Amino acid sequence: MSTEEEPFAVEFLDFLTDSTATALSYAKKNNFNGIMIGYNGKITNHMTPAEKTEYLANEKNFIGIMSDWHARNPEMDIDFIGKPQNVGDKDLINDCNVLFLSESQSANSNYGFNMALANASIEGVPADRIGMVTSYTDPNDDKIGYMADGSLCVSSLANWASGENVKACAFTNIAYDYYNATSPYQVVRKALQTLNPSNL
Repeated sequence: MSTEEEPFAVEFLDFLTDSTATALSYAKKNNFNGIMIGYNGKITNHMTPAEKTEYLANEKNFIGIMSDWHARNPEMDIDFIGKPQNVGDKDLINDCNVLFLSESQSANSNYGFNMALANASIEGVPADRIGMVTSYTDPNDDKIGYMADGSLCVSSLANWASGENVKACAFTNIAYDYYNATSPYQVVRKALQTLNPSNL
């Protein structure tokens, strides 16, 4: 039986069920507008029959819980972050507003963005809902937030996405862009201006 403090289960499927149910319970308690479903999954082509059976059982359990929750809470928005191409049952991701590609988080070049997009471009994944995500810099880790050429990932993604069929871009770590002598969120503001020209 799961609790708010710490879900407990002996078997993995029980643990998965309890943990997911506990996480979902916070949505209504805290009046969230919606949730984001995170799932990378795996390619099953090289799995043994036993491995594939276990993997698909776990996926079916997780996706089933999310689908059931969505059916009972249709007023709440759902987005996705992960690898939609690895989701066996595409019904749930077709209900998501945006499918953010987790592979874009590790991209450090336009080629990386292109590969993330290409990998997700398969039958069953709605191309008009694809989103990309990257990070602003982190003062505690000089490898985060920079492209291979030294440019900022936020600015580079905005420039790349402005010429692609991408529904949305998400930026993490933007708190570190707040403290700027000229104006708060200077880099993010410029990225938004690139993506959606206006009077920001």
